Amino acid sequence: MSLEKNPRQMAIVPSSNKIKKLVGVAAGLSDTLKVYEQTVIVVATAGNVTITLPNVTEAMGNIYSIYCTDLTSPATVTVQDQNESLGWSDMSLTADADHVLLYSDGVAWKKLIDVTT
Repeated sequence: MSLEKNPRQMAIVPSSNKIKKLVGVAAGLSDTLKVYEQTVIVVATAGNVTITLPNVTEAMGNIYSIYCTDLTSPATVTVQDQNESLGWSDMSLTADADHVLLYSDGVAWKKLIDVTT
């Protein structure tokens, strides 16, 4: 199978590049995920973190895991889309061990698992 016939194959990224660790700073942190950054570990001890999901169409078929570790109140992790997903409402993760599993069907983000307090 050639890459020309299967363009999705061109997006294959080594698994070590699929995990992203975000550490909140006192001034806050904002980050937009790349399509291949499918596992996100967030450490928010010093400030709020805002995570913007990849474009819902470009992420079609992918599952994204966002996990809070060492989250200290009043820090909050906000998960938002790029204002293109049908029916999306921003999410707030507010406690240590909060996590969410999201799936893109190409039109909307779907919550597969939402463990929040």
